[in-house]
Amino acid sequence: MLQKAGIAANPVLISTRDHGFVRRETSSASQFNYVIAAAEVDGKMILLDATDRTLPISVLPVRCLNGEGFMISSSKPGWVPLSTGKSKSIAMSELVLAADGTMKGKFQFSHDGYYGQSARKKYFRDGKDEYVNGMKSAYQWEIETSTFENLEKLSDPMKEAYELKMNEHVQVAGGNMYINPIFINRLDSNPFQSETRAYPVDYGSPEEQLYIVKLTIPEGWVVEELPAPKAFVMPANSAKYVYNITQNGNMISLTSQLVINKALFPHDEYKPLRDFYDQIVAKQAEQIVLKKK
Repeated sequence: MLQKAGIAANPVLISTRDHGFVRRETSSASQFNYVIAAAEVDGKMILLDATDRTLPISVLPVRCLNGEGFMISSSKPGWVPLSTGKSKSIAMSELVLAADGTMKGKFQFSHDGYYGQSARKKYFRDGKDEYVNGMKSAYQWEIETSTFENLEKLSDPMKEAYELKMNEHVQVAGGNMYINPIFINRLDSNPFQSETRAYPVDYGSPEEQLYIVKLTIPEGWVVEELPAPKAFVMPANSAKYVYNITQNGNMISLTSQLVINKALFPHDEYKPLRDFYDQIVAKQAEQIVLKKK
């Protein structure tokens, strides 16, 4: 169809993730079990698969992200990396803290790439009411309003916004308040529990999670303790985590950013990756301490 439309295109043989990696040194057609298209547009190659309505045109289904594929072409056959860019999730909040430990304000989310696909699938599967109820249950929110954008516009990030109240994230004891500012998606434990691993860690695609909080503290309270800013970087910048927190008057601002810059970590990089996540867990467990004047 692409060729008939005047677009330079060729088939690419691949092995899906549940079928195993393709080995270049093994000349066996049984290694391949699926076909996608490679189209050349304005000098750029775009990999295409038309089987998932929830993905933008240039993003392959996750099952296709498996090393390399082989392009069948009379003029330039060869190996093609199966990559489709980075997935990105952004969560931004502006919250006002009251003296009784409750917080009111808003949360905004932006989901791009595979994060957007996952959010859209959940929204269309469950419906708006169940989707919003899931957010209430997951984060102990009292949601007053909710809005959604780009549900059908797959080329743009899916966006959602909430006006809400939170009661479960602050401990008030005597004249002190204890606040962990990572209100959502906090890593309470390392996802890699085993001390050793014989297989690669496969993320499927590079990814980024950005979390930004602006918290206004109540009158009559001062900051007693604030976590220190910190950054962790793996060798060759394959992954990094940045935790930056500042105070300006009665406003505390936090940025937490986790970036995975490559999809596949071989088994000999498992220990540095596990140690990297240990540091994230420890950092995200730190609390802000407020003291009443």
